Parts: sequence; structure tokens; C-alpha cells
Amino acid sequence: MTTVFSSAIAGLLAEGTKAAFGRLRPDQNQGAFQFWKGGNSFVSNTATPAFALAAGLSEWGDNRWYVALPAYGAATAVGFGRMGKDAHWLSDIVGSALLGVGTTELFLYLHDQHDKDTSRYRVFPIATPSGLGIGVGAEF
Repeated sequence: MTTVFSSAIAGLLAEGTKAAFGRLRPDQNQGAFQFWKGGNSFVSNTATPAFALAAGLSEWGDNRWYVALPAYGAATAVGFGRMGKDAHWLSDIVGSALLGVGTTELFLYLHDQHDKDTSRYRVFPIATPSGLGIGVGAEF
């Protein structure tokens, strides 16, 4: 469940990052260093959730190579596919990887911290004996 949420939130963060950096795409033929020009290249909206998903799958498989390699390989293929269509620079994909993996790892860390001290706030709603606790950030 954390992987699904982190993929969605990583996608939202990618939208915000695009708006903040405004980098032009390669197919606009203006060069790689065209930031704050109203573009939407940095970071990839497609590759970011793919890397978040890959991180979650890899963690689920205890980071064993036979789980991590295909998961990250697929996410990398998504990124390279976007580069092949002249939609993103390599640095856009690297940024997407950092943002996607970082988001998943942050949520997994926060859940681990909650498991150590259950009085801490949760990141996501949780199921309780009486039903679903609604509300982000509070334990019900």
C-alpha cells in the first residue's frame, strides 16, 4: 500500500517540480540548460512514479537482485523511452529516479519509525478494529 501511495505522491511532486524548474524539452532545440523558460521537462512525470514503484517492489523483495534488477530495469527503460522520444534529457530521468526512489524510501522510513514508536503520527490512513481511520497524519 505504501508503494502505491508513494508512487502517486511522487507523481504529484513531479508536477510541482516541473512547474518550479520550467525546463524546456529536447525537442524544442534550445539546449539542455534552458531552465525557468516555461517548459515542462524536468522531471519526468512518467519515469518518477515508475522509479517509486521500482523502489517499493525492490524493498518488498528485501532488495534481492532478482527483484531489484527487473524492477529498476523496467523503470530505467521507461526513462530511456522518454529520452528516445526527445521528451526528456538524461538529467531529467536521473532527477526522476532520485525523486521517485526518495519518496518511497521516505515513506518506508516513516512507517518503520511508527512501528518503533506507535505514538508517532502515521503518514497514511490506517485500518482500525472499528473501520478505516480517515485523515492523513493522525492515528485513529
